Amino acid sequence: MIQSPPTRPYLQHSGSQFNMGFEWGHTAKPYKHIIFRYIPSPKLFILYNLSFSPCFRIATLPMDLIGFGYAALVTFGSIFGYKRRGGVLSLIAGLFVGCLAGYGAYRVSNDKRDVKVSLFTAFFLATIMGVRFKRSKKIMPAGLVAGLSLMMILRLVLLLL
Repeated sequence: MIQSPPTRPYLQHSGSQFNMGFEWGHTAKPYKHIIFRYIPSPKLFILYNLSFSPCFRIATLPMDLIGFGYAALVTFGSIFGYKRRGGVLSLIAGLFVGCLAGYGAYRVSNDKRDVKVSLFTAFFLATIMGVRFKRSKKIMPAGLVAGLSLMMILRLVLLLL
């Protein structure tokens, strides 16, 4: 009998089984096999057992999308500010702080309790932009960035609880 190759890529199959092994020749019990079923949403996987009845536990992908969005906002804000005003020092500082915020979001993605870099970056921006907002009384950009930084600080503190 001639078998044709699968028509769909392996990652798009409805489920794949993991045979867990522990030590020399030891494997998990048959009832411990788990099937992950992919749902088209990029954040959700539902765990299934072998009888295909859902376990109703949802595992989320550990990516800090809010932190990466905050970093992108700071980075692109510095680029737009440079195009509008032409301040090279502001561009360099904005790119540095944006990259630092991106690195902090990467660290939070790997470990939810590792918020030191993100917390420092958000506190630094909240302080600098808060002083600028108090001096100029302009909401855009100083008040907006100070408010977003304060919300980011609150979010990071809540992650620690």
